[in-house]
Amino acid sequence: MNELASAPISPWYTVPAAVGLLALTFVFAPGVLLHLGVLIYPMGDERRAQFTADLYDVPFIKRPFWVASTLVRCLFEGVSARRQLIRTRNAKNALRRPGHTITTDRHSTG
Repeated sequence: MNELASAPISPWYTVPAAVGLLALTFVFAPGVLLHLGVLIYPMGDERRAQFTADLYDVPFIKRPFWVASTLVRCLFEGVSARRQLIRTRNAKNALRRPGHTITTDRHSTG
């Protein structure tokens, strides 16, 4: 039992593992998560490009926290933007169907 507790940690694999973990935490994971998060916004939304461009302006140390807060914005604002786009698209498609007429007077009885 004492042999396991006093086993030396070999530095040849701890240093590359630590560097890899730091790179994963501060470089790779924030970029991937942000790119997946902005996919919630509808195509053509300016925030998709804006958030991606802003990522590279944030210092490496602050990136994971910035990405986490941006993902929250993507979840709440992106879902509502996509829902609004779907409603607008459905309304336009309903008006294009045969038998529907567009009236400008809301109180018409026709």
